[in-house]
Amino acid sequence: MCIGTTLEQWDKNPLLYFKVTCYERTGEVGAIKRAKYKGLQFIVVSNSYPNSYKLIIRGSIARYYNNGKDNAFDYNFEMLKQTINELCEKFNINPNTAIVQHLEIGANIAPLIRVKIVLSRLIAFQKDVFTSLKTKNEFNGKEICRQQYRFKVYDKSIMTRNVDKNLLRIELAIKSRKFLKKYNIEVLADILNIDNLNSLKAELINFWENVIFYCDEMQVEKMTNRQHKRWQTLCNPIYWEQINKAQRFRANKRFRELKNEFSTTDTQEKILQLLKEKFETLAIEHTEERKPYFTQHPKQKRNALRYMINP
Repeated sequence: MCIGTTLEQWDKNPLLYFKVTCYERTGEVGAIKRAKYKGLQFIVVSNSYPNSYKLIIRGSIARYYNNGKDNAFDYNFEMLKQTINELCEKFNINPNTAIVQHLEIGANIAPLIRVKIVLSRLIAFQKDVFTSLKTKNEFNGKEICRQQYRFKVYDKSIMTRNVDKNLLRIELAIKSRKFLKKYNIEVLADILNIDNLNSLKAELINFWENVIFYCDEMQVEKMTNRQHKRWQTLCNPIYWEQINKAQRFRANKRFRELKNEFSTTDTQEKILQLLKEKFETLAIEHTEERKPYFTQHPKQKRNALRYMINP
């Protein structure tokens, strides 16, 4: 929400072409108008009070950085800084007053097995079982839904329509300002603090580390009848919904003991390592890749950076 930006600044911006809804029967003009630019939506919501409105930007800033194509690539911290500086410069956004309402943070990794198989092995996280996730009108993932946030695991390759790619996306989608505030994120400038983002990365790592992840390469022939029955129970998603917190703690312990003793693979652990390594890579602040705007406009970059420091 672009607090500090005026409607006049957007209306006069040559990059924004707003469309407004008009009701055919009454001729009444709708209260919301929208413009699209490089994958982002610029939304103006008029309130009932005279000259009262909200200015909102919605969408993927990684996709914006990629000229609106997609966000199925590694979007690192340096790219994030470049994007925010460009948005502030082009659309008169004050990063110290623009409020972050929703935020998604995650990583794209390439597991050694097909993403479809990884998704089929997700059982539960704490008291919640995974539900189907629909992206681009296709069921291509699973998620855990909470009131303030969602953990999403899905096939990112679908966005590129490249069947040769095998991209697994692990993501935390935050829809609560209260949740963001716990990580010192309230305004746009706060996500330029790498420490704030690192604390959110820890949430994702903890999530994947503690997911109940099924393994079908189990040496069941070496199990006792009691161990086998216990394993079958622990692999049932409904079981995790029905037990309390103390029971989940013991069940989690038993699940991992059986998995460590009888599993012949370590897929979950390998994906965890890939996730940690990818986050380390994304935190790098300097890169020569993909500089679509400030490379050609060094003066604007200096002005934007100066504005960020001295608004």
